Amino acid sequence: MKRSVRHVLLACVLAALVVGAVCYALRGGIAVPDDYAPVGRRPQTRPDLAGTVIPPNVAPLNFRVEEPGTRYLVRIRSARGEAIEAASRSPDVVIPIGPWKRLLSANAGEDLHLDVYVEDEDGRWQRFKAITSTIAREPADPYIVYREMNVIYRYYTKMRICQSSIEDYAKTVVLDNRSFTGCMNCHTFLNNGTDRMILHMRSSSRERDYGSGMLLFEDETVSKVDTRTRFNPGMAAFASWHPSGRLLAYSINEVRQFFH
Repeated sequence: MKRSVRHVLLACVLAALVVGAVCYALRGGIAVPDDYAPVGRRPQTRPDLAGTVIPPNVAPLNFRVEEPGTRYLVRIRSARGEAIEAASRSPDVVIPIGPWKRLLSANAGEDLHLDVYVEDEDGRWQRFKAITSTIAREPADPYIVYREMNVIYRYYTKMRICQSSIEDYAKTVVLDNRSFTGCMNCHTFLNNGTDRMILHMRSSSRERDYGSGMLLFEDETVSKVDTRTRFNPGMAAFASWHPSGRLLAYSINEVRQFFH
């Protein structure tokens, strides 16, 4: 065998060993223990996934095991497909997205079980009762739209309307109030669709005063509607679409966001 061929084979073997070592390290270097003490209750986790219904298209539901220990292992299983093992030396459980999606898509309508193992300071493992959820048969809407703002919500110096995918948690910004220096509030979609929605805004910048009003999104166009009339001098607030899309009901509020 030529020297160059031997070098290539040796490099391949070393690469395989490195990949295996990295994968073993990423999963915490922990195998499912054969010797453990059963615990007659479910583990404390945050969030608590017991009894929940999980859409089959949702991204991994990472969680934290709120039980004292030095090492943690979670085995996720259902009726069909290969079980997922997620291990860590911290209580934060991170589930790989690929195996998670394959397991959920293969088991729509079935139960999902999470077996949680915790190792104590003396090296002894405990296995808690399984956390059981249900995988829904139908997928959920793939996106959510929400307003992102500071905890001190009396001030609107920094505010954004964002959309996030529930399938991979990718987030994009729809509108940032730094572009007009004002407040953005209620936004409502017609029948949860994306072809028609409204968004209220109030601009307050002296340099770039865009005024206040309701932005109406229809297909690919955006128009600004002044909802004030001689009968309704206030700006529109909370709104709700008629299912036909021809009518929109809204409230007029006098807002005083100060609490004693």
